[in-house]
Parts: sequence; C-alpha cells; structure tokens
Amino acid sequence: MPARLHRLVFTLLIWSTSLPVLAQDTIEITYATYLPQSFTFVQVDDWFMNEVTERTEGRVQFTTYYGASLLKALDVFPGLSQGAADLGTGAPGYNVDMLPLSSVIQPYITEQVDAAVQAFIDLYAANDALRNEWESRNLHLVYALAAVENTLWSDVPVTTTEDLQGMRIRATLGIAQSLDILGATPVALGMQDGVEALKRGAIDGFASLPFDLAVQVGLHEVASHGNDAGRMGVYGIVALAFHKPVWDGLPPEVQQVMAEVAAEVPAKFLELTNEAVSEAVDTLLETESLTVARPSEAENQRWKEASAQQVWDKWLAEMEAKGLEGAPVLEQFIELV
Repeated sequence: MPARLHRLVFTLLIWSTSLPVLAQDTIEITYATYLPQSFTFVQVDDWFMNEVTERTEGRVQFTTYYGASLLKALDVFPGLSQGAADLGTGAPGYNVDMLPLSSVIQPYITEQVDAAVQAFIDLYAANDALRNEWESRNLHLVYALAAVENTLWSDVPVTTTEDLQGMRIRATLGIAQSLDILGATPVALGMQDGVEALKRGAIDGFASLPFDLAVQVGLHEVASHGNDAGRMGVYGIVALAFHKPVWDGLPPEVQQVMAEVAAEVPAKFLELTNEAVSEAVDTLLETESLTVARPSEAENQRWKEASAQQVWDKWLAEMEAKGLEGAPVLEQFIELV
C-alpha cells in the first residue's frame, strides 16, 4: 500500500473509532426541589441520581438545587412543565388544579406507606387518565413516594372529637376536610409558617405532616402534646418528574438505566423511611416536654365513621366538577392498596 494511502486509511480508522466517544458526551441534568436535603424524600432522590451517574459511568451528571433555592413548593411542577428545571421533586397536593387525579390518596385508606407507594406507581402505569394528566402537562413521572401517616401536634391533649371543637389547626388536603367535619377549623399555612404560627400561639394545632418529618422540623419541641390524629394514615404523595421534552430527548440506553434504578426506589425508600421513623421515635423518647396522648381505637373508628366517606365523596365531586371521572381512579387505587 502506498504510504499516502496508508496514512489516509489510518486517519479514517482513528476518525471512525472516535465516533462512539463523541456520542457519549456528558448529559447535564438540573434537579430542583423545595424540600431540604435532610428529608427522606430528597435522600431517595440523591440515591437515585448517584446510582444513575454510577451506572452510566459518569455520562449523566446532575446539578442540584435543594430547599426552594430554584423552585418553591407551589412552583415545582408548573416550573418543570415550562422547563425551568429538567428534573424535580414536588408535592402534587400543592398543584391540585394542575394534577387533580394525583390527589387520589385520601385519609383512612391505608397506614402502610409501602402499599401506598407501590399502589400509586402501579396506578400510573395502568390508568390512562392519570398518566395523561402528567404527560399532557409536559411532565414524565419517574416515581412517587408517599408521606408516612399523618400526625397532630398541639398545646392541649386531643384524644376525642370533643377536644377538636373550635381548634385552629394547620392542615391541608383531605386531612383538612376531615378535621373540618370533626369540628376543628383548618388553617391553610405552609410548613414553616405553620410551625412558627404554632410557636406564637396563632394556631392551636398542626396536622398534615408525616411523623418523621414532623420531628425533623421540630414540632416535638414546639408542641406539648402529639398523637397519630385518629389514624387517618397516608394522605398524599411526593413525586419526582422530568420536564417531558428532556426525558424524550435522552438516549434510550440512559432512559433504560433510569427506569431500572426507579424500579428499585420503593425498597430504598422503605429502608430510609424506617431509619427516619426509628430516629424520630428515639428523639421523642428523650423529649421530656412532650406528652403522647393518643385517641383510643374506639375513638379512631368514630373519627373514621364520621368523616372518611364524606372526604372521599367530596374528592369525587371535585373531580366531577373538573370533568374528570374520579371514581374509577379511586376504586382502582384502593384495590391496588
């Protein structure tokens, strides 16, 4: 082979072998959440992102914004929909007008957080109306996590329906509706604003916060009494989603890695949640200023019988008012649970 031709062939071989390298350019993804990094939900997200980076051998890299530094609680999903971030974790309960069917997790359905998580993930996969709710708004759901069971914190013991009468209690979603039916006055406040309001005496109680997170934000130090709020159970989800055009633009092999890691998330979430709950229990045992005064099982049943069906019916009526068929979604979720 002539020397000139030999050099040309050698150059072409080098150029052709470099093509896969060019195709492996780093993928940069911006992640945002309103939650602090210490919360269990965000610890799961961190694990997910670290696993994706490791399993793609560093090809996928994440830039993270925690604690509302990029998107506040009410802005996560609207912001994701518009492309303000590539990936984000938020609470659909803050955007019920945008994601109404995703508020299907109602009080008194289950106290088992792992059942609620898997049921919602399976519901998203099986129910076209729920999935379209996200995709039509430029969102691709990666996974959903459920808040552990509801708690109630106050400066007076609350063990009966009578104790609730006239109490001003920070509450949201179906928990607020249930407390309203039972005789309390729900007050719509954000988490930190609610903690400060209870500290100042502007409200009488604080609900709609999972047990482990309630202790993490210090409600056990603000309130003198705490309980499990009539065992209303799991009442909402926190979800990780992509701006759908970003998801659609990812290489199939990267999407596959993310799907594989997402499938492992429920087990990881349960592991981290159990650790967080155990730490919260240890903290409460060391808190001498707090008294745990729980309603009896008979009183729990009384709360459920008085409000559960009304809360579910109200949710169904709200879906119907939006032109949505909520009954099949609620029935399927309960069946999956």
